[in-house]
Amino acid sequence: MANRQQPAADAGGHQLWFSPPDGQDSRRRALTRERVVAEALTVIGTDGADALSMRALAARLGVVPGAIYRHVRSKEQLRDLVVDEVLAEVDCQADPSLAWTEQVKTLARRLRAVLEDHPGIAALLKTRDPLGPHSLALAEAFLTPLPKAGPGPAAPSASTLTRNQTATPPRARHRRAGTGFRGRPQSRVAVDNAPRRAAH
Repeated sequence: MANRQQPAADAGGHQLWFSPPDGQDSRRRALTRERVVAEALTVIGTDGADALSMRALAARLGVVPGAIYRHVRSKEQLRDLVVDEVLAEVDCQADPSLAWTEQVKTLARRLRAVLEDHPGIAALLKTRDPLGPHSLALAEAFLTPLPKAGPGPAAPSASTLTRNQTATPPRARHRRAGTGFRGRPQSRVAVDNAPRRAAH
């Protein structure tokens, strides 16, 4: 009986010794661009965009810095990917039956809500010229209602409307410790960037 059980024990021992360890090598194999971007977003939300470095990010992910460059070309590309990931959360569908001003206001309010959920991104957005798919989709959404404005300076008006709707109320700014990492209200920083470009 003991002899019959020995192969099974040996098989179990074989599996134990030759199972890949759930350590650094395993984490390295599991590294993806999505995971890199998500961790970078966490760093920016916690410490600001200036705190994001490839070395620090690699340490948080449990990999060597070179492993990150298999998924992103540079820190600048990583920042663009983070911005695009956040802007993907903005619902770009506005009711076409509404006046163009109401459509722009709706989009601006949605943008503000998303930026308030992701501290640090509005300040980062001010420094970028986003060309990712979600960034372009948002720009297109702001542009789409403008033909309904007819002839005249619709673009400046759209920019003003967006600024007014995106500006964070004072109470919300106080509650969220309300400034970006460059000392400006986060939502206002966003208006200085994306919506104005969308209106051009």
